[in-house]
Amino acid sequence: DKLNPDGSAKRDANGAALGSYSNRNIMNFARVFTGFAEQASRGNVEATSGNKIDPMKINVEMHDVHPKPDLDGNYLGDGYQLCNDEGRNFAYLRRGAVYDFYETAEGKILKVGLDSGLFQALCASASKNSTSCNYESQVVLHRDIECAGEECRLSAVEFIQLGEFFYKFVPEPCVHMLFEKPTSLKAEAPQPVNAPVF
Repeated sequence: DKLNPDGSAKRDANGAALGSYSNRNIMNFARVFTGFAEQASRGNVEATSGNKIDPMKINVEMHDVHPKPDLDGNYLGDGYQLCNDEGRNFAYLRRGAVYDFYETAEGKILKVGLDSGLFQALCASASKNSTSCNYESQVVLHRDIECAGEECRLSAVEFIQLGEFFYKFVPEPCVHMLFEKPTSLKAEAPQPVNAPVF
């Protein structure tokens, strides 16, 4: 049964105890984990059956992308920002942005220099006359950063390069809609068909 904070059972309007979950709930939650697979085995550990060290990776082609109900009549992901929301633009320059240190990187990489406020924020020991950095394992921006140069043209980035090393921007969780919201419900006039007339 569902419980209140004091441990008593939650009840409906008729006084009946509210069930916590059913087999249908179990089936729906199981769909969350579809498509997960072990990573390739490592060569630097003793032989085992599969890779039990690294986190599992997800095969998006095998993952169930349909909405999944939670236990309260809502859906998992309700309340999260949409991934394509314009409010997420330039989030990597805002207060609270999280960066993790990486020795190598591939993908969308933005190289920043001493004239960048982002460089100064990520490169803890940097000064105006030095390119040396005190690379911390994780950096959280404590204030909004004013963009400079290429930063002002990129609304989103994956990696920031400082010298020979990198920081990966860790975006806040977001959700994708299964179906895009229609831009208009007005029916469009049919287009003429370029076909021979018999």
